[in-house]
This record gives sequence, structure tokens and C-alpha cells, in this order.
Amino acid sequence: MSTRSARSFTHRSRERIKAAKLEKKLIQFVNGEIEMSRVQVSAATKLLDKVMPNLRAVEIQKIEPESKSHREMTDEELFLEIYRLPGGAEMFYEVIRKWRSEFVREASA
Repeated sequence: MSTRSARSFTHRSRERIKAAKLEKKLIQFVNGEIEMSRVQVSAATKLLDKVMPNLRAVEIQKIEPESKSHREMTDEELFLEIYRLPGGAEMFYEVIRKWRSEFVREASA
């Protein structure tokens, strides 16, 4: 392990240990085992938010654009729709490759 990654690992480990200590203190406070001032509780929660993920429920709403039929789409819109499909980029390049080979055959005939 290089010294840089070792330092990074020890830094992350120290942050996790500090977070665990803060979490333990807050749990003790909630259970009434220790006393903490309002400022201490606020500071501890803000520090925990920086180190540990906050698992708040977030609602994500996807707004669907008006759908058009493929006949109403411009070439650019149709290309983007195909490209967004799983495997769409490969599919698009395959179509272009076949089109080019047919175009070259027709031009040489």
C-alpha cells in the first residue's frame, strides 16, 4: 500500500472513529444518560452530517415530455431516442455502418 493511500485510509478511519464517538454521545444524551447543551447537540449533529450519510426520504418526480410518434420526430430527436435505449449507441452505429456499406456499393455500381 502506498504512503498516500495509507494516509488516506488512516484519515478515513479516524473520521469514522470520531463519528462513532459522536453517535455514541448523542445516543447517551437521548437515553438520558448524560447531559448536553443545545449547542453541543447542534454541533454534534452537524459534524455527523458531514461524515455519515443522512437517510432522509426524498421524493423524485420524473416529468415525462410529450411523446411524439416516430413519424413526427425530426432526425435529431429520433437519433436521441434510439441513442437513449439500452444498447442504442451500438444499434445506431450498426445501422450507420450498414448504410455506409450499401451507399458505397451503390456508388461503385
